Amino acid sequence: MTKKLNNMQARKVEEIFQDMVDEYSLNYGNGEITFENDGEPWINAAIEAPNNTTIQVVIEGSDYQALFNDENGELEDSSTVRGILASEIHKAIEEWDAEETFKELWSVSFEYGPFEFADMLIEDDEFFNNVGDELLTIAI
Repeated sequence: MTKKLNNMQARKVEEIFQDMVDEYSLNYGNGEITFENDGEPWINAAIEAPNNTTIQVVIEGSDYQALFNDENGELEDSSTVRGILASEIHKAIEEWDAEETFKELWSVSFEYGPFEFADMLIEDDEFFNNVGDELLTIAI
């Protein structure tokens, strides 16, 4: 049976996520978390680096279901939820590619020149990798 977060549980997950975002400085104006409960439930979160690069963190399927205790179906304890979120954020950071982002976003009409934009993405890549390494220590 697929479990879904109720409002109180969603607020708890959001609080834990926000604590992590604050602790690791992952929001420069565009960080957020939303919960989708239509059909199969999932969580969509955005983290952001200093140069405003954002990465989507999607928690769905078995990763979403891991938020619940199998014995009683309640939300796992805060430490476990934090570890799950850390693991999902780390996974999203590992999958993000600065070069691919450059290719997708940069054009001649872009407000930054190609070298400046590339440097910004490289800085954000280093930032995300450092955060990812720290998160790996608490990830489940």
